[in-house]
Amino acid sequence: NRDYYRELAQWIRDTTFLRPVGIAVTNSSTTCADNVIVTIGCATGALTMFDEPSFPDKPNKILIRTAFNSSKARECSIAVKKLVGAYEIQARIGTVQPGTTVWSTNVFYVGSRTDAAVEALATISANNLQVPKTATLAFKIRTRSETVEPNDILLADEQ
Repeated sequence: NRDYYRELAQWIRDTTFLRPVGIAVTNSSTTCADNVIVTIGCATGALTMFDEPSFPDKPNKILIRTAFNSSKARECSIAVKKLVGAYEIQARIGTVQPGTTVWSTNVFYVGSRTDAAVEALATISANNLQVPKTATLAFKIRTRSETVEPNDILLADEQ
């Protein structure tokens, strides 16, 4: 792949500003929560989001691509959909026993190339929850600029 280092530089540019985020649900009740699903919606704004299967692959020195990537083929508990002007993140948490916290088995990635203040609406539903619980989430993204030199790309190649 004669374009490998160019592709690697582009991959570094396109992914280093993203951070993994997991989702956890705590059941503070005395009843088991069955088939818990968390849905989070927020405006796209300056945000970029990916779920694990959609996260860009690191380039390969060899041009031959495999048709099946087993690490991305496994079932994911978090899916990110890009809608018109918004993202929707859905996490399937499953059963949450009373007094316990269950984390998603996967993460999603979020980032912004500029500082951003984000508000999102989270909805938690379960088979035995009569009315879904909602909450407003707020978070800030602070960015910093870094210069990447050719040697940095060579170091990334070794990882």
